[in-house]
Amino acid sequence: MNPSVSANAGSDHRQLTICAAAQESHPARWEQRFTDLFLSGLLRLPAFPAREVALRMQLPENHADAGLADSFWHRVHKELLTRGCHVNVDLSGLPVSASGRRLQRFLEGLCCCRVVDSSSAPLGLSITAQHPAAAAILALRQGRQLAGLTVALRYSALASHSGLLSWPELVAQSHNDTAILPVPLMAIRPLTGLYASEVGQSVMPASLFEVRADTAWLVLELQAASLGQAGALRRQIATALRFADNLIDGLVWPRPALRLDALLNRRIAMRISGIGDWLATNGQDPRQQATLTRLRRWLLFVRHVFIHESRLLARLRGPFPELGAEELVACLAPRYGVNDARRLVQHQSLRHRHLLALSPFALFPAAGHPSPAHVWLNLIPAIGCADTIAMYGEDVRTRLTVGEWGRLLQLTSAVAANTRVTGQGRSHSGII
Repeated sequence: MNPSVSANAGSDHRQLTICAAAQESHPARWEQRFTDLFLSGLLRLPAFPAREVALRMQLPENHADAGLADSFWHRVHKELLTRGCHVNVDLSGLPVSASGRRLQRFLEGLCCCRVVDSSSAPLGLSITAQHPAAAAILALRQGRQLAGLTVALRYSALASHSGLLSWPELVAQSHNDTAILPVPLMAIRPLTGLYASEVGQSVMPASLFEVRADTAWLVLELQAASLGQAGALRRQIATALRFADNLIDGLVWPRPALRLDALLNRRIAMRISGIGDWLATNGQDPRQQATLTRLRRWLLFVRHVFIHESRLLARLRGPFPELGAEELVACLAPRYGVNDARRLVQHQSLRHRHLLALSPFALFPAAGHPSPAHVWLNLIPAIGCADTIAMYGEDVRTRLTVGEWGRLLQLTSAVAANTRVTGQGRSHSGII
């Protein structure tokens, strides 16, 4: 029987590598390979393996009291927070009328939950910027009623419909309060045309990207400076992806729904950090178009390697079950024949539903670098090749002016929406 990693394992690399290697026919050999990934500084698990939980809170329009909310918050406390999970609850499902006193009553259950929570496990909220309650929640943040909580604001700088929170207010408040975490909408794309894209409903609390509620993700991090050239890079990514694929089966997920989703979809967010430091060390000037071009080509190559290795694993171990490969073959067989249909599906089948995650923050060198921070904004279009746009990494907002911070959010939103922004972008002086 293969060992599994408990939720208390944290970032114990030794236990994680043993767990991943146990899935192999030659565990000792693979344990050493997986261990070398960590010892070389290439791979790290940034936080909360199998302990990030994104939930969505939805109440009927005519709910009469806060009883349902109280029950929800206490269930979150009992089932997740006491187990050391990092939880983010999206409130975009609140009734439109849930503002003012009604919103305050709704949040009373949350406050009670925080009082009885002795584990000090991280708990955050998220909401779309277009929701009428978004402005009220940010006001509560300013008034310290939500002290100790983060607020992930799912935003789109390109939205044309109106809401109660204007773009200048969103930029200014998030620039002044680092507990307000803007996360772009429409940030997840499908890896293959065999399956449709998913609509995000909540936010992963530590990794900060939009997801469907109650979906299981394994987040790993690769250091850009430790990635080798061509052949070496392929071997590094192949080993890291195999480690992640094995770990999905060994981790103990905190909810049955997460366990099932992990096995059916095998979601991975393999993020690359330290890109700005790597470029600066190699003397690359972010103000030069050639730097952006080279970075984009390199990231596209990395993504291609990820997809290639996932495809090889799919041929060895089978694609992720939710893909429904056999059903696709049956649908294509009447037109192409069984053998050709199977070849077509096999060529496009992947072992994982998602792979590469990139963040605009990863493009900035560490604080203390002599170049002004705003020049690194020029490189944000390069992350457009990612499957997932996340907001991980060192938060650079304190190194940017309000206007520059707004520009970062604009560009990131445009990349997430796969929309091209030219010049200084469209005007955002109106309402979101």
